[in-house]
Amino acid sequence: MEIKYVAALLCVIAVLVLTGGCNEQNRKEAAALVGAIRAGIEMARQSTDERTWHERYNWVAENYFDDPQIIEFARAIEREDIATIDRLIAEGVDVNAVGRDSMTLLFWAFYVDNLDVFARILEAGADPNVQFESDFGTGFDRWTGSPLATGNTIVHMAASEGPAERLRLLIDAGADPNHVGRDGRVPLIRAVDVGAYDQAIILIEAGADWLVAIAGGRGTLAPIVPTLAHQDSHSPSYLRLVEILEEKGADFDLQRELVRFSKIDTGRMDRNEAISVREEHTRLLLQRHELYERLLQERMQE
Repeated sequence: MEIKYVAALLCVIAVLVLTGGCNEQNRKEAAALVGAIRAGIEMARQSTDERTWHERYNWVAENYFDDPQIIEFARAIEREDIATIDRLIAEGVDVNAVGRDSMTLLFWAFYVDNLDVFARILEAGADPNVQFESDFGTGFDRWTGSPLATGNTIVHMAASEGPAERLRLLIDAGADPNHVGRDGRVPLIRAVDVGAYDQAIILIEAGADWLVAIAGGRGTLAPIVPTLAHQDSHSPSYLRLVEILEEKGADFDLQRELVRFSKIDTGRMDRNEAISVREEHTRLLLQRHELYERLLQERMQE
């Protein structure tokens, strides 16, 4: 199936994921989800390109860094030259040197296949919480919901793509699992949106807030629960994630019932039957709201 048709299909799914009507907040969340999907499709399309990430987006070390040793380090990363990387670290090269648009050696290593390169830089003390100041010439910044965007961190990227072990390395190095990106989204939402359930589990175990996962508490509480209920996967990591959330108080039976009601076409019913369905749907929405408000209040009192 061509990419454009996949994109259209996923955009429809993105709209269906949201329940509760077409209010302004839902429209914003839908736009962010569609943006994340579009960015994911573009990254998947680019994965068939035989060029390296650095070649594809013209990431030339001299264009981002001034220090000759940092440039040498960046080139060693591209070559996956562990020996040179170890030598430069031993010589005291600053692994936290920040280049143009807040480019770092750690992010320079993000798209290198050898995870040992990434791990070496973290072990040397690289800061995993540096915020991006651009999309570094990739074009992803124009899409709301893209993980590679101004104001995000490398954790947003690791939450939504690549091996889960890379995210674990970042968390172990002190990465903030609750960093709020420019669009108000946190890494956990990004992980769930793309079905990265292993990453979602790592984030929750590291303290990611599943209950208030949008900046300032805006929007629906427990926003990942409706998404997961719609996805309804049977993969072991999905089932484990649902189990973890249920242990924390999430009600997936209630959410699945809401999903069922959201799919009912009341336009084909007589007036009284349609009113009855809408009333029951409203009752379930209220029940959901009261559940997560209570969990939030209980947390605040702890």
